[in-house]
Amino acid sequence: MTRFANLNQGYCRRGALMAEMATRTIWVLLLVAGLVLAPASALAQEQERPIIDGKRVALVIGNSNYIEDPMWKRLSNAALDAETIAHQLRNPVGGDGSFDVLLLVDADNETMRAGIERFAALAKEADVALVYFSGHGFMFNLKNYIVPIDAPQAISERTIDRSYIDMADVIAAGQSKGISLFFLDACRTTDALKNTGEDNQATKFGTIKARGSAVFYSTSDREPAYDAVPPGTQRSPFARAVLRSLQRPGLEFSVFSKDVTAAVYRETTGLNPSQYPYLGSQMFQDFYFLPPSLPQYTSANGTASVQPAPTEARPPDRIEEPRHSAPASPRAPPVDAQGSEAIDVIFTEEGFAKCMRGDLVIDGVRMSPQTCRDFVSDTEPEPAAGPMVAYSPSILIALPAMTPLDIAAELIDRTDDELLILDILEDYSPERLHALSDQGDPVAAYILGQMYFDGVGVFRNLHTAGEQFEKSAASGHPAGQYGLGRFLERMIFEYNEPVEDGGRITDLYRASFAQGFGKAGVRLADLYADGRVALPDDNPDENIDIWKTMAARGHAGSRYELMVREIDADAQFASLAADARGANGEAALWLCRYDDQRQALRERFDHCVYAASRGHEMAVIAMATDLYSQGDLNLSRSDLAYWARLAIGSPLLPDQWLPCIEAIADTGQITAACDLSGKGP
Repeated sequence: MTRFANLNQGYCRRGALMAEMATRTIWVLLLVAGLVLAPASALAQEQERPIIDGKRVALVIGNSNYIEDPMWKRLSNAALDAETIAHQLRNPVGGDGSFDVLLLVDADNETMRAGIERFAALAKEADVALVYFSGHGFMFNLKNYIVPIDAPQAISERTIDRSYIDMADVIAAGQSKGISLFFLDACRTTDALKNTGEDNQATKFGTIKARGSAVFYSTSDREPAYDAVPPGTQRSPFARAVLRSLQRPGLEFSVFSKDVTAAVYRETTGLNPSQYPYLGSQMFQDFYFLPPSLPQYTSANGTASVQPAPTEARPPDRIEEPRHSAPASPRAPPVDAQGSEAIDVIFTEEGFAKCMRGDLVIDGVRMSPQTCRDFVSDTEPEPAAGPMVAYSPSILIALPAMTPLDIAAELIDRTDDELLILDILEDYSPERLHALSDQGDPVAAYILGQMYFDGVGVFRNLHTAGEQFEKSAASGHPAGQYGLGRFLERMIFEYNEPVEDGGRITDLYRASFAQGFGKAGVRLADLYADGRVALPDDNPDENIDIWKTMAARGHAGSRYELMVREIDADAQFASLAADARGANGEAALWLCRYDDQRQALRERFDHCVYAASRGHEMAVIAMATDLYSQGDLNLSRSDLAYWARLAIGSPLLPDQWLPCIEAIADTGQITAACDLSGKGP
């Protein structure tokens, strides 16, 4: 396995490009590993990450009123956070998505141990088990502990296992038949750890090992988790964000965590330091707290399911509907008080919306009764004079033209697609986006394409994603051209799907980049650099030209590409270093990957630490590479264990590194399992 080169073996600037080519190979191979042998069908590929569901149980603990204050400072919001989260998890509106919740508030040692034991019995019979803890926590001798409210003033090695709760016991209790999720808000203060005795062996709460599970930490290493922002506010930033995201349908857990992270970071931006949650996940299934509110289109045979499997749904053929001349009504037909009978809406090409009641959905998308009524009442349209269909009680309503999404291409270009979608879904339902797309809005079509391809807000459907990207690209919009090119690229290289005209990908990227859409240019240049596409004979430096253009715009990755090719390298390095000092995670990531005499090994490792704390998984693997081949880098045992445990949680970690990284995670020391020869794996 190719690795980062070793600075200690006379590594010179000229070797930087060779190292970049080898390093690029690592990332390409790691990202597509497991996909080379994927089924020929992309739809079959989707089945490799099944949606997990079934019986759900949760243990929620919130400790606020610690007895030994100020040693264990009272927390104004921890108990309230737990009560709020427990209420939302129990919420019957979630239907089958509701949890059976065991709630412990201000629990002493005996109560916590009894609750954990009781929860273990529930979890082993469940398909989904969740643990949420808010309160004090710490690490001692590489073991993590959470603190009951009657904990003693001093941390003693002799009594620690009796006085505090070992997180290993909580992890064991939370193991279910399916998946296990752990939310840990245990870093609200480190003041209690300054004078703990035992040679100050106690440190802030660290990472935990939980194979096959997902652990969501309320903050990253070296940063606090705030109890209230601003002081006196009810609920912590983390709990508020989790509560908000729990109420949003269609967020697969990885997207859910991204939504929470972005909300917490926004709320704490300007504080010193800001708070940035971190997800460590070894889950290989998709999980939704609330499923998408918009199921797939019906299949061609006209049948429908409320929650079809992602691979079963395809857009319907158009079906001619029988008509009659009954008078139209401006309101939807009544439903029972429970709203249990479905109402469906159809957006027609003529600018009508038809709300109809019944289980059969033809050429339409399912909506809840309230959503349908709200949609109609928002516009207060006049009843349509045209004919209606003959299906059960229904209404045909003339709709005014909807205002297209007012999102500049420049904003789409510089914003993470998933975060952009999450922001849009705050104001636009998937139903409305479909209506806008049908009306010819290229931005709505692009957003829907991304949603269906990545399964954000809707179940994944590659067929529908491709249709929406085609629609957006046909308008000439640069985002649509980029989206379609990315879609076709991924179909070829990730899903092994045949594409009739592979050259169309580069044409789409060029057309998009010509309109100033930087994401398209970067993807095109990367295709050239990875050797997937040959550079054109009439412009053999096209990738260099693209990187120069993007570097001038401040794009960190393009600066890196020029730097490793010794193209104005000193200036590129200085710009990246300045950005990294300004807390730019992207700049830190590329400096993390830059193995060159311009920066010391430890300085590079620090960039990796910051990039990893900002959710860049490649930085975690880069640190694992250094731990494997370079040694301890003068890190403390707790820091070594912290980063090794994060690396274990990454699916990108090569199997042959696992014995070394697991040994570091367990001992906080470099062991004989690691390759210190500088040659790496």
